[in-house]
Amino acid sequence: LGDSPDWGPGPSLRYLAVLAETARDLVRRGRVLPQLVTEDGERAGRWRPVLTGRDATAFRDLAHAMPPVCRAATAEGDGTAARVLRDALGGLADAATRTLLPDRLLAGTRPGRRSALPDRWLHALTGDDAALPGAAPAAAAELDGELRAWFESARELEGPVRVCFRLMEPVGEEESWEIEFALQSTDDPSLYIPAERVWDGERLPGLPRRPDETLLAGLGRAARLCPELYSALRSPRPTGMIVDTAWAFTFLRHAAPLLQAAGYGVQLPAWAGRKGLGLKLTTRSRTGPKAAAAQGFGLKELVDFKIDLAVGDHTISEEELAELARLKVPLVRIRGQWVELDDQQLKAALKVVERRRSGEMTVSDVLNEVVEGEDEGLPLLEVDADGMLGDLLSGEPDRRLTPV
Repeated sequence: LGDSPDWGPGPSLRYLAVLAETARDLVRRGRVLPQLVTEDGERAGRWRPVLTGRDATAFRDLAHAMPPVCRAATAEGDGTAARVLRDALGGLADAATRTLLPDRLLAGTRPGRRSALPDRWLHALTGDDAALPGAAPAAAAELDGELRAWFESARELEGPVRVCFRLMEPVGEEESWEIEFALQSTDDPSLYIPAERVWDGERLPGLPRRPDETLLAGLGRAARLCPELYSALRSPRPTGMIVDTAWAFTFLRHAAPLLQAAGYGVQLPAWAGRKGLGLKLTTRSRTGPKAAAAQGFGLKELVDFKIDLAVGDHTISEEELAELARLKVPLVRIRGQWVELDDQQLKAALKVVERRRSGEMTVSDVLNEVVEGEDEGLPLLEVDADGMLGDLLSGEPDRRLTPV
């Protein structure tokens, strides 16, 4: 067998692996809905992916990238990439949902044929067998109609233009935040028109015939996900909202992810979503960089270290941390920079402060700290090292160090 070729996965297998991971991601984000489908002449309960916004864009990219062998033959003779991809993604999403659901949607034994169709359907969504043989046509049509309406309402945002929400932080010493409403092109996000200009009658290429109606309809649907938006809809021409810091934090943590998953455009400050608090590790060679180079460099060498709490490029003192813990405000401004905090981060930071924050450790311990990348759940944001250890951690050790 020494002359046999090296076998490896072909493009189709690699493509299907990517597709399977896409299906799992949709399920993890809740982008699936239960439906009543027809398979081989019988009804069945299946989960189907809901593709809107960036998921719809990803679907188009996957269809374009599909290897020809994946669509070489289909039972119906329709071998278009979009059709094959839709069927494959649907099957993978259904399987992933059944795997991830921890319990039956309907407790008890499997309902018999004479049981109500909705009960049988609920059991089929998590059972080993998705089929619903002998479903009464009238009951199936009624349930199918309601489920299709539910599915279509979830896809209402799939179009050339979507409503966008832009969170703008306070300017200067102000404490008021602003949520700006706008229309945004789904294909070209740079085409962004604030609601105020929409109401002024401004027309740009790509806008629907009645952009004002598109804006109001989108805001109305968004209020189902973020009820706080209802107050803005009291105005006949809503353009945005002025909110306080607590509301802005709720929007960042809860409303923004829901709106994005539903296909809305969301623009947040550049710092949003980043870890608020982190650690900075500073080490210094005990004998100085020149002496360390002369004596050699090993894992057991001792260095002096200090661990500071950091917010972005700034370190904060124990007094500042204690003040943050006392205020219990989830969104604060530290030296001009807004930071998201929560109780978990503050408790972790207090634990780090209680432990020894300076002393000596071996080079091996330093490397372990860098590899693990966090302590008490706080990320290691920066390492400041001198000497040969600094060269090793510089990102370009091949230039600074000579292999032995």
